[in-house]
Amino acid sequence: MTIEDGLATLASLASVGVELGASNTRADEPLEQSRLLAAVRYRTLIEQIPAVTFLASLSGGKNEIYVSPQIESLLGFTQEEWVSDPVLWYRQTHPDDRDRVSQKFGALCLTGAPFRYVARVITRGGEAVWVHAEARLVRDEEGQLLFLQGVGFDVSDQYRAREAHEELIREQAARAEADRERDRLREILSGLPAAITLLRGPEHTIEFLNPVAQALTGGNTDALGKPFREVFAEFAEVSQAIFDQVLSTGQPVSARELRIGCPDGQLARFFNFICQPLSDDRGQLLLAHAVEVTELVRARREVEEALRLRDEFLSIASHELRTPIATLQVQAQLMTRRAHRGDVDALRIQEAFGVVNGQAARLSRLVHQLLDVSRLETGKLELERETTDLVPLVDQLVANTQATCAWHTIDLELPESLEAHVDALRVEQVITNLLDNAVKYSPNGGDIQVVLARGDDEHAELSVRDHGLGIPPEKRADIFERFYQAHGSGSRSGLGLGLYVSRQIVEMHGGSICAEFPMDGGSRFVVRLPLNT
Repeated sequence: MTIEDGLATLASLASVGVELGASNTRADEPLEQSRLLAAVRYRTLIEQIPAVTFLASLSGGKNEIYVSPQIESLLGFTQEEWVSDPVLWYRQTHPDDRDRVSQKFGALCLTGAPFRYVARVITRGGEAVWVHAEARLVRDEEGQLLFLQGVGFDVSDQYRAREAHEELIREQAARAEADRERDRLREILSGLPAAITLLRGPEHTIEFLNPVAQALTGGNTDALGKPFREVFAEFAEVSQAIFDQVLSTGQPVSARELRIGCPDGQLARFFNFICQPLSDDRGQLLLAHAVEVTELVRARREVEEALRLRDEFLSIASHELRTPIATLQVQAQLMTRRAHRGDVDALRIQEAFGVVNGQAARLSRLVHQLLDVSRLETGKLELERETTDLVPLVDQLVANTQATCAWHTIDLELPESLEAHVDALRVEQVITNLLDNAVKYSPNGGDIQVVLARGDDEHAELSVRDHGLGIPPEKRADIFERFYQAHGSGSRSGLGLGLYVSRQIVEMHGGSICAEFPMDGGSRFVVRLPLNT
């Protein structure tokens, strides 16, 4: 059957009083003209409506017997192509809709139930078109099946609008959920004991600060919306490279004990810093997480320094204690051998005992220094103050020192009398240490000036000035620290405790001690002690 035959069939259905199948028995001329007129009218009607009309035979292996020309504007296939291919309609049905359409079509053929569906049909160009199709079975007066008649409408605009609306609803729901998640995240971040910031974009614009991070801004209430480098200027130099690395790699970056603050280290602060990428409905974010560990770093460094000083002290102490002990052992062995030989020369015995006495005294001083440090650390060093004239005390100590150093000349300036309320033995310890240092660090001899005077109405002032090695500028700040030796151990023995203990004793008296370094070399130590007031 051709398209024209199909169109004639439709026209015969449209004519009033014309019974399909009787055309062969009533072939008079008026009836034939009526049919032709009906065909023209029906063709004009179906080819003008905005829909595809189709007829399909369900017997004899035939399929479409007619499809209106709108099929070409809808799907891109001509009438001839659609009618000549029995399964073209099935192939062009979207794969996701084929089963559903086949089930409905089977129900129509088996039960005569109305066929109504909306499905996607693929055009010749590969695009999907939403088609609303309806069809029914047409039978004769005796109930015999004649053909299937149907119509299809392009409802793509409605379905695309509905899809867009549904997508909009889904997007709004997703955005609302993202907002809720963001609020929950920020609530969690606000309670963390670390500084948390959320940053967006190449400028690392601040979108969120928790209270700890807010505190780091110094009370800046206008931080949101500003670049990180403007709000946290002290972090900018070290953090910029980290942020850029996270953005470029998409991987988190961490840094331990990141140093923030002044270059001289006096006000330096330390942070463990982590930056990791996040994303939300607006794009990529950076989460910067900083925990201040300044106190931990300082405590660890203090422990490390204490361990270093301990090891250094043990090394120095073992050397310093070993020297007098070894000397005592040698002298004892010499005296023993001489006694065995009967060599009892009085002069040699006197010299040997002199060496023994000197080394024993040295050993005693070292032990007392260690004991003093222990008492100072535990708060058990106590002063026994009494009114003391400092003049004879200083005079005697200078005389004792001068008697043991022929290469030095000690110039002494004293008032007639100068009394102070002090612990005489502890003050003697301080002065002796200063005189010993002046001699020790003037290895080539020379003059040493000792001056005792009333500094003001409330203090006595004692100064000891040598012209020796002096102290390197980079080491001057530490000379009063425990175990510190400005010139190292070398040939100038000592535990590095003398100045430390001296400062503690002077400060316990309510006084002060300082070091001066004249332009012509050497050192000048000045002690100020309260008077009897």
